[in-house]
Amino acid sequence: MATIRSSALSGGGADTVDTTPPSLIIWPRDWQAANHDLVLVFSEAIRAGGGSISVAPENRPALFNGPIDGNPVAEISGNQLILHLANVLAPETRYSFTLDSGALTDLSGNPLNGGRPQAFQFSTALERTPLHLTGTDGDDTLSASSYDTLDGGAGKDLLTVMGVDALLDGGAGNDTLQTHGLGHTVKGGSGDDTIQVSIEWNDPSSAAPLQIDGGDGNDRISFLLNEPATAVLAHGGGGSDTYYLMRSASGVGVTIDDFQAGAGGDLIDLSAFSGYAGPTPFDAQYGSLRVEQRGADTAITGTLNGARPGTFVDLLLLKNVDKTTLTPDNFWNGFNPDGSLTGYRLAAPDGGGRLDGGWLDDSLTGGHGNDVLYGNPGNDVLDGGAGDDILFDSAVNQGGWAALRDNDKLSGGDGNDELHSLSGSDTLDGGNGDDTLWISDVPGTATRDYKTVEANGGAGHDTIIANLSFAQNMVLHLSGGAGSDVFTITGYPFALGDSVIITDFEGGAGGDVLDIFGMHWEGVTPFSGGYYQVIQRGADTVFQYDRDGAAGTYAFRDLLVLQNFKIGKLTPENTQGWNIDGNSKGQLIEGSAGADTLTGGILSDTIHGGGGNDVLSGDAGDDVIEGGDGDDWLIDGSGNDLLDGGPGNDKLVAIEGNDTLLGGAGNDHLAAASGHTVLEGGDGDDLLEVLPGGSDFDLVLDGGAGNDTFRVGNWTSEKQLVTAIGGAGHDVFEANAYPYIVADFQTGAGGDLIDLAQVLARLDKSDTPFASGQLKLLQNGEYTVLQATMSASDAYFSNLLYLKGVHVADLKAENFVQHVDLPSAPATPPTDPTPPPVVVTPPPPPPPPPVVTPPVVVTPPPLPATPGVIRTGGAGDDILHGGAGNDTLIGGDGRDTATYGGKLGDYKISHDAGGWHVADQRSRSGSSGNDGNDTLQGVERIAFADQAVALDIDGVAAQAYRIYRAAFDRTPDLAGLGYWIDRLDHDASLRDIAAGFAGSKEFADLYGSAPGNADIVLRLYHNILHREPDAGGYAYWVGILDNKQATLPYVLAFFSDSPENQDGVAALIGNGIVYTPYAPYAPA
Repeated sequence: MATIRSSALSGGGADTVDTTPPSLIIWPRDWQAANHDLVLVFSEAIRAGGGSISVAPENRPALFNGPIDGNPVAEISGNQLILHLANVLAPETRYSFTLDSGALTDLSGNPLNGGRPQAFQFSTALERTPLHLTGTDGDDTLSASSYDTLDGGAGKDLLTVMGVDALLDGGAGNDTLQTHGLGHTVKGGSGDDTIQVSIEWNDPSSAAPLQIDGGDGNDRISFLLNEPATAVLAHGGGGSDTYYLMRSASGVGVTIDDFQAGAGGDLIDLSAFSGYAGPTPFDAQYGSLRVEQRGADTAITGTLNGARPGTFVDLLLLKNVDKTTLTPDNFWNGFNPDGSLTGYRLAAPDGGGRLDGGWLDDSLTGGHGNDVLYGNPGNDVLDGGAGDDILFDSAVNQGGWAALRDNDKLSGGDGNDELHSLSGSDTLDGGNGDDTLWISDVPGTATRDYKTVEANGGAGHDTIIANLSFAQNMVLHLSGGAGSDVFTITGYPFALGDSVIITDFEGGAGGDVLDIFGMHWEGVTPFSGGYYQVIQRGADTVFQYDRDGAAGTYAFRDLLVLQNFKIGKLTPENTQGWNIDGNSKGQLIEGSAGADTLTGGILSDTIHGGGGNDVLSGDAGDDVIEGGDGDDWLIDGSGNDLLDGGPGNDKLVAIEGNDTLLGGAGNDHLAAASGHTVLEGGDGDDLLEVLPGGSDFDLVLDGGAGNDTFRVGNWTSEKQLVTAIGGAGHDVFEANAYPYIVADFQTGAGGDLIDLAQVLARLDKSDTPFASGQLKLLQNGEYTVLQATMSASDAYFSNLLYLKGVHVADLKAENFVQHVDLPSAPATPPTDPTPPPVVVTPPPPPPPPPVVTPPVVVTPPPLPATPGVIRTGGAGDDILHGGAGNDTLIGGDGRDTATYGGKLGDYKISHDAGGWHVADQRSRSGSSGNDGNDTLQGVERIAFADQAVALDIDGVAAQAYRIYRAAFDRTPDLAGLGYWIDRLDHDASLRDIAAGFAGSKEFADLYGSAPGNADIVLRLYHNILHREPDAGGYAYWVGILDNKQATLPYVLAFFSDSPENQDGVAALIGNGIVYTPYAPYAPA
């Protein structure tokens, strides 16, 4: 029988007929409690029909079988069917439940399941006594199942339950309570609790509602309802609570009985049901959520998939809440429940605070303090007010509707503010103060295409930064306002074209500054290589950029426009020191008669301090800095500078570049830390010092006339060469942990002094350092070497000073500041070992294999020739440096070294009949030049910033390389090779080196701790000659060793320097031998 319902109940129109049959939505599942009734829940109210119901255990007679009417076991209540079988069901038993056709109907007479039978199975759980678990006052973790009770007590507890009808009480503290199933009662207690409710389709059934009480505190209650529930009742309790509905399977809503509306009240998060990408999910036409008044209550309905069209079902019911009292404060992202775009209206308290807008059109106002305001999506108005504020139009990048509507107005107000514009068409006003305005885009998005941004710095020295690489057809109107402002363009903004317009640029000294030269360019200046240029276009001045320069295929494109500005008003002060005509000449900066602080620009400047105690800084470029009269402080920049202190007690500091420092008259302090730098103290008692911080350098410290002091700290390394020249006067040379050369030490009473204070402080017997053996003086050719070890029992000595032209016997106690005891007789170097007896020449080896010619490496043509110099060494060990240009360096006699400022990988080394050639391969971008293409003749070594190269491929360097191959059959490690080259350079013989190899751990590991002579000779043939030995040669060398006619080091040295081994490695060292120097270019 069908029921006809009058349209008057639904607001008029035609009558409707209910023909929808009821359906079963909750039924007993596995783990049903045997001591509880069976509860079945249907989609609507039901009544008994004429069919039967059966409940039967597996393979046994039915417990219930028959119609519902008249049976005391069965009870119908609304949409529930309850079978009172508690304590009748057996535990751990499988049951079948069958509803015959017509067993139940709805109130309109529609049969269950459309008249078809319905059956299911369930099993009962193990019979158990419910538990009551109580936590401690600490942070507890408790878990339970059906009908149990969990009491967390004090502390930050985690309570978890599965099943039905359990009780969870978090107690005091910020607890987490998690339920799975129906019929539970959850109490958060005091504290900011997290309550997570989950109902799945296979959870056991329960007739009881799911009840939640957050208690006091700001609680977060989330619902994951994958199965329709009989009822979910929530009570937030005190505090501002959040209700997060993650899923609702069929729209059985959650009832909240104490929802607090308005600002400071509770919050609803229905983001899972707002899939429509419109400006608001409450939009009347397209939104997926609605707010309805139902008597005294407010219902929030939505489509289950969060989209339109769709069927609206109940999601939340707010008891005793008038929908007009709900505001954006009660909904996530500040959405307005009335469907309008009006968002938050927020004001920060005085003293500073943070405000976050929602997704609608918000108004955020800062107070008297340093505020942080985030507008987020929507057309927002942000006003920082007084204080140093930070304003963002968006906290995150959003697409779709959010991007289309993200057009904000940001006002900094008074103070030094930061304003950030990330998307949309914004208006920025810095207000009073030194403000920074950022205009950016986001990679991979189109949030700024075809947008217009108006930015005004306001009064003060402001910085406006446009960091744009992706925006298309965007327009920027920039105004600095009063004050000297900086306009910066970064990124790669070619899509903007002539759309960056500065409307009020001020030229000349004290005017505005353009910082737009951060993109790639080559040449001495940005304007000299064809990358940047400036033109006059009508009343406007236009800066243009060509991404690949004059030689490339791209053309100039507009970068920015100075509106109503004549090009003639531009000076280097407006372009970061660059001349727009490409000229590299810098400024002439003149000081006054008083104390001045002057700083050069990016080009090569000349700075005259004049009178007074001045502070002069060079900045970039090859500068000339003259202190003049007074006690001046001169500081270099990144170029190759000349610093001249002039009269007075001056301080000169060189940190970067290859500089020359002239102290002039007076007691000056000269210090350097890098490059090929010369320090000349001049007249007066000067201090010449090597500073920490440099990596590779070659410094010459010349004291000049006066009693000077030389200081080299313990931060130098073997890549850093320091030569000290005392000059006239009684000079003091401080010894520390790393050696340097003293070129003119004066011995005897009234001569120069060595200060051992730093060394003695580290010794354990500092009162008698020479007698205890912790200090030594060794004669090494024309050098006296001062050595030290930290402990009398330590066999390792480090070099401290090389005194050139000094004999050990000439040094007196008066030559030491501390008047230390001196050894009675100078130590002498050990004598060479007695050579072995003459032996018969072994049979000649087979002819060597042909040398494989290495492949030719094709390199780009050299840079255009730059005029160079010719430098010629003398009879000694010279150090030659050409600098910029194509130079010729001629070493002459001795072991000569050419030095270069770059790393080995920056250069190409080649060899022909004209000598060795070193070509600098570096670009000149942003630098003052490179080292050119040099020719080296009679030069044995090259020193680069990171490595050295030995060119004596037929000398001692080749011997050191070959003995590695002979002893270990491997390529030398660079540091070890540098050590053995240093030993050979200092008159050690190849046999001495071979003895060191034969006594090494690696030799023992490779050959064995006590190898036989036959094994040694066989391995030498394999390692060195890479072949099996011929019978005669093998027997000969085994006999030599067995009969002790020669030592193992002798045989190893013979094999290493044999013609066959020399031919074998010739191709490997033909372009020089790379190594890491063991010490500064040690004196001969």
